Amino acid sequence: MRISQVQPMPAVSIPLVLVKTVQMIEKPKREVPNLSPQDIAIFAHLERRAKAMTLDDLMQSMGIN
Repeated sequence: MRISQVQPMPAVSIPLVLVKTVQMIEKPKREVPNLSPQDIAIFAHLERRAKAMTLDDLMQSMGIN
């Protein structure tokens, strides 16, 4: 198929709507205890392991495999 003529696309005017999102600072639902450096290290280690998990690892840990 050979294209011999190209017609311009019709201009479509879509109004641009910008919405400003406002974040409300809410009081926490409950008091969160201060964590010790050891607790922070444990949670950081768990977070690193969770980020490194593949889908197969996740399914195996859930007992699906």
